[in-house]
Amino acid sequence: VGHTGVASPVQLMSLSGGGGSMYEERMTRDKQMVSMRKRGYNIAVIDPSTGQLDGMANFDTWENRAEGARLAYFLHTIPRGKVIMGSVNDEGSGGLTLRAKTALRSVGTRRLPYHWGSHAFIGIKGKAAGSALEAVSDQNNGRVVVGVLPGNMPDTVAAGIGIEGYLLEAAHAAEGGKAVFLSPTGD
Repeated sequence: VGHTGVASPVQLMSLSGGGGSMYEERMTRDKQMVSMRKRGYNIAVIDPSTGQLDGMANFDTWENRAEGARLAYFLHTIPRGKVIMGSVNDEGSGGLTLRAKTALRSVGTRRLPYHWGSHAFIGIKGKAAGSALEAVSDQNNGRVVVGVLPGNMPDTVAAGIGIEGYLLEAAHAAEGGKAVFLSPTGD
């Protein structure tokens, strides 16, 4: 998931529809809808080991700072290590308090939407800001999407040791003491 070293056991997709693309907003877990599809930030919490949905919530952060405070509290209460998916439907920036912005960074995000902009992310609670998969669009510039696919990683990574642990094990086993992982896209 992003730059976290955590592999997802299930397919995850977050599509944000800010402004005029609000009807396209959705989040899925193995093609099952996990978004409440309401205005503001929609959040889904996924167990990183089983891929099961632990919870969903919506925060109408269009212009409501109390909803921003609710978002901050909700994200604060989630245990470290959980997979957090988020997407903005319609508008979600006006009610983001400083605590809400800090809470979003606690799940690995770095960027925030502009007014009527889109913001989609998949991150891990407790990982550094900038480690999540995320995409943001400017005002009314349409939808953005991020996703995670399972199954293209070795079984040991999917079992929970993470890509960093897998590479470390591979480096120790390799003749030259180095391991390199190349994605199919070359990233």
